[in-house]
Amino acid sequence: MTIAAVAEHLGVSRWTVSRLIDAGEIKSAPGRGGFRIPTADYAAWVNRQTVSPEQKDGDMPVTELPTMFAFEDVAEKYRLSLRSLKEAARARKFAHTRIGTQRYFTDAQLQAFLAARSVESTQDASRDGMRDRRARRTQRRTAAA
Repeated sequence: MTIAAVAEHLGVSRWTVSRLIDAGEIKSAPGRGGFRIPTADYAAWVNRQTVSPEQKDGDMPVTELPTMFAFEDVAEKYRLSLRSLKEAARARKFAHTRIGTQRYFTDAQLQAFLAARSVESTQDASRDGMRDRRARRTQRRTAAA
């Protein structure tokens, strides 16, 4: 991967990625047109940035690049308070990925986050009951006719 590709994937500048390379956090090698970052090394580095309540590395495969969702985008899409989301992340209430000062969800982390905060609506249960009663009534009417 090029520095520009990594920067685009993370949503940061090329200079930020260059600083990470200079600091030795991300491995790179000279290649055509500049430095190249092996995909497996980049995925492993992203995996090491995972923050969870148990403070273990994430379960994502090292050879696969995760889709990254910035907290700002998640808060806007799901109508959550960005401030509350960041405070809960700092308190390690859920698994997420921290890169520098930015916090992200991988797809698996976002699904787990949403599943843990989902509640079944009582309206859904009453709607199902109403459908069942209507079906039984229809069966009785057709049986009587």
